[in-house]
This record gives sequence, structure tokens and C-alpha cells, in this order.
Amino acid sequence: MSSHAPNPAGPQAREEPRPARFALSVLQLVTGAAATQVLAFVLTPFIARFYLPETFGVAATFAAALTILSTVITLRYELAILLPETEHKAASVAWGSLLVVVVLSGLLSLAILLWRGEPRLAAIWELISLPELLPLGVLLSGVTSVLIYWGIRHERFALLSTNRVVSASVAELGRLALGWLGHSTVASLIVANLVGVLAGIGVLAQGMRHQVGALARARLTEALASLYQYRKFPLFASWAAVLHTLSHQLTPLVLGVFFASQVVGYYAQANRVTITPIILLSGAITQVFARSAARARTEGNLGALTTATARNLMRVAWYPAIVLLCLGPDLIAWFLGEPWIEAGRYAQILSLWMLTTMISEPLAALYAVLERQELGLALNLALLALRIGGLAYGGWRGDPILALVLFAGSGVALNLGQVFLLVRLAQGRLLPTLGTALLCLAFSVPLLLLTAARPLMGGSPGVAVILALAGGLCYAALWVIGDRQVRGLAAEMWQSRKAWRGRSRNA
Repeated sequence: MSSHAPNPAGPQAREEPRPARFALSVLQLVTGAAATQVLAFVLTPFIARFYLPETFGVAATFAAALTILSTVITLRYELAILLPETEHKAASVAWGSLLVVVVLSGLLSLAILLWRGEPRLAAIWELISLPELLPLGVLLSGVTSVLIYWGIRHERFALLSTNRVVSASVAELGRLALGWLGHSTVASLIVANLVGVLAGIGVLAQGMRHQVGALARARLTEALASLYQYRKFPLFASWAAVLHTLSHQLTPLVLGVFFASQVVGYYAQANRVTITPIILLSGAITQVFARSAARARTEGNLGALTTATARNLMRVAWYPAIVLLCLGPDLIAWFLGEPWIEAGRYAQILSLWMLTTMISEPLAALYAVLERQELGLALNLALLALRIGGLAYGGWRGDPILALVLFAGSGVALNLGQVFLLVRLAQGRLLPTLGTALLCLAFSVPLLLLTAARPLMGGSPGVAVILALAGGLCYAALWVIGDRQVRGLAAEMWQSRKAWRGRSRNA
């Protein structure tokens, strides 16, 4: 199986400094992720007042089931779209991936139709809620995944960013509108999300109509041959992805078994304001890193790219995690209202997991690039076992805090192990990454001092917001002043952006 990525298209791509080009591609995707988070930041307080925590809890269990099934619906063949050297071969892989999505969605629909009335499965149907919508949800998610990786191959990062914004905007506004109209139900939350995904597919199909046309020229026999050639992806990568997704999405399902829906709702909101933004951001970086890593492997500089990426991820993820660790309950209470302060405690517990997830998730693309999917499968199997054990033990003890501490702690440990493993496999360097972590800690001292002095400033949640903003300004300023690499990268990005704008005006 070939692991070579297509060469950069055109001389213009080679003219730009590679770190700046990587950063600009990430910036395009992160802009969309950031815009969706800004929208969620603005609308979440209003949406939270229309829906009860129990409603969020039941919707979260459906979302968890949908996410797990969506992970396997393509059998991870979409990752192989980046690998072929020729466009026609990549089109055959994409066409085969879509075929897999349609077939598996149909089988899921048939299974639900046949077993919906099965008494022995009544507890599962009650836990998931509205299982009839699952086949439609996984179909839309599978098509989206294939189109996204087709866009990554063609470096249509601005379009992928637009897809994020449109999809999230439609979903969030739909939830708000349905709640305002008095339909504050689980179905409203689920349907609004599905309509948002459908709107995103429309954006991708319209924006890549010329590239998507290449899919029609691929023959069925070629698509089937591609599925066989890249069979290692469903054999290893698909199961690794399922286990990885289970380790993330298992929490609301297990909490729903042991605790009331209110506890699940608290976790869902804590996850929404901590892990979900990080996953969106790391997902954007993963899409660019996977493309760049495939190219870097053929050029012999994969180790340098991996080390630089790990260090930059550390810089970005450190401060939000430390803020939640120090001020999480008050920040959530200020943001969502006093009834949600327990969700702030959950966010505090998840903060260090958020940090390590931000670093390890993008680097996990190296399993496919290096064709070591079996290692990813083994690590995700260990992660799932530890998390199930931690959640079950906390549930058996009747203590949701203990369950989340064990859940997050196992995630932190294995995320760090994955970073170490992948940096070594890519022949990168660990010491510079550890040095960056020490600098992050040093640059967080202003926030730690402000937090220590907080009792002198009053107990209002608004004070916590001011402290978080002040500490963030100090953190960013210290990085710009104290790190030559950050200043150099900023200068390269500025020059590359000016060059890109100049070419756009001349085009």
C-alpha cells in the first residue's frame, strides 16, 4: 500500500515557507472552528435557559451513539483518500468510501426496523431515544467525512472552514428557535443538529462541484479494487477509531446507567464548553497535519514537523486548561448561570484531559501516515478498558466525581504515552517539547498569582472572568516577547499572507 502523498501543486506552493504555509492552512480551518465556538459562546446561555439539564442529558446519549456509529460508517477509508499519487486513484477510493457509507447505513436502518420492538433491547432504545434517526445521522456524517477528506486532498481549507461555520450556525440557531417556539424537547436538539450537518454537505458539494465531478469518472470495479488495496484501514484503523470514539463518548452512556439524567446533563454541558471546542480545534489541525505529514515523510523531514507541531499544540492548549483548572466553577456559573455550577466542577476535572487531548489527537494521524495502525488499535483498546473500569467503579460507588476523576486521569496518562510513542516513531525530539511545557508553566505564573489573590477581590463569578482575561493577556505577551520561534513564525505568516493576497489580486 502506497503511503506517498501527492506533491505540492505548483511552484507557488514551494515559494512559501513551509512552517508558515502549515500555520496558514491551520489558521484557515481554525478560523471556522473559532467562529463556531464564538457562536456557541453567544447562544449557549440562551439555549441553556430553554432546555432542562435532563433534556440535554437524553440528547447527549443519542449524540454519543451517533458519534460512535459515525466513526465506523466509512470503515476509515476516507483517510486513504490522501495517500494515492494520482487523482483518478484517489477518486476511486472516495467513490468506494461513499459506497461503504450507503451500504452500512442501509443495514443499520434494516436492523433498527427489525429489532425496534424487541423486548430484550427495550432498555437500549430507551437510553438512546429516537433510534429511528440514527441511520440518517450516520449517512450524513459519513458523506461529510468523505467530502472533507476530498477537500483536504485538494487543500480547500477555506471551504472546510466555511462548512464548519454553516453547519454549526444552522444547528445552534435551530436549537434556539425551536426552544423559543416552545418545543424544548430532545427531538428539537437532535433534529437541529441533523439539519446543520445537511447544510454543511450542501456547502461542501457546491464549493467542490468541479472536484466532486471527478468522482463520477471512477468506475465501480476500480472503487472495489481500491477498497481491497487499502483493506488495512477497516482491519485496524476503523476499530482503533471506534475504540477511541468510545473512550470519548462512553461517558454519557455509562453515567446514564448509574446516575440521573441531571448528572448526564451537567457532564454534557461541561464537555460542550471544554472538550468539544478542543476536539474541533484539534480536528482542524489534524486535517492539515495529516496532509503535511504524508508529504513530509517522502521528503525526510517528518520528525521536525512532528516536534514543531507538538510544541505549538502545547502553547495553544496550555492556558485554557489552566484557566479551567483554577477558575472552572466560577467561569461556568458566570457563563451559564448559577444552576450550572456543578458543570463547572466537572469542567475543572476534565481540564488536564483537555490539554493532553489537544496535543495527542492531531499526532494520531501518524498511525495512518506511518502505516502503524495496529499500534493505534492497541493503545485505544487499553484506553477504553481503563475508562470503562473507572466509570463503572465510580458508578458502583455512587460518586460521579470519582467516576470522572478516574475517567479523565486514565485519559491524561495514555494521551501522554501516545505523544511519547508517536514522536519517537516519527524520529522527532522530546526534549524541546518538554522545554516548551516548562515555559508554558512559567508564563502561567501571573494567572496563578491572581488566583491566589482572588479572596481579596470578592467572590463574584465576574471577578474570575477578569482574572482569566488578565492572565491570558500576560501569557500571550510573554510568549511573543520571550520566544524567538513564535516571533519568527508570526513574521513568516505575515509575509506569506501578503504574498497570497498579492497573487489573489493579480489573478
